[in-house]
Amino acid sequence: MNGRKVEALKITQAHKKSSVPGDELAAYTFDMLQSLRETCSDDRHRFLSYLIGMAAEEAQRLAEGLPSAAAQFPKQPVGTSVSKSNDI
Repeated sequence: MNGRKVEALKITQAHKKSSVPGDELAAYTFDMLQSLRETCSDDRHRFLSYLIGMAAEEAQRLAEGLPSAAAQFPKQPVGTSVSKSNDI
């Protein structure tokens, strides 16, 4: 079995074992993201490391049973509307 299939199988198994949907999967994802972040620690990959760290924080929240950080943001910015006006 190649590496991708093994990882996909681990994710599927973690998701099936979960008593709360997503918590074991999120914990597994957190572990993987932490490893990736450490790999990207040099100066050349600083921003990539930051982005992976943000994703790791979200995975940790979900693994702990907390709501997604995205839940605190409205789906559409308040007070902005996108409308086309052809009045010239």
